[in-house]
Amino acid sequence: MYQTTYKNAKLRQNPFNADVRVLLSDEKIDFLHLELEPGKMLAKVKIDVPAYFYTLEGNPEVIVDNQNIVSKKDEFQYCPAGSEHCINNPGNTKARVLVIKLVS
Repeated sequence: MYQTTYKNAKLRQNPFNADVRVLLSDEKIDFLHLELEPGKMLAKVKIDVPAYFYTLEGNPEVIVDNQNIVSKKDEFQYCPAGSEHCINNPGNTKARVLVIKLVS
C-alpha cells in the first residue's frame, strides 16, 4: 500500500510556477494536486493525452478548448487528448484541484 498527503508530496517543476504536487506517478498515470492562489492565471497548454480534473476546494475556472466552466467543489471535468486547456483561479480564495493524466 502507498499513502501520502498533498502537503508531503514532491513539488513538480512547471513553466507556470504553480504549486503542483505529485501524489503518484508511474509509467501509465499521474495523480497531481494543483493549488492555485487567488488571482493565479495559467497559460493554455495542449497535451497529447487525456486529463481529468476534480475540484477539491474553491471555484477554479476550467477552460477546455473554447469552453469555460467555473467549477465547484466535487465537480469533475474531462479534457480529451489533443485539446487545449488551462485552470485559472479568478476568485478570492485558494483553489485545489486533483489532476489525473494518462502518461503516453
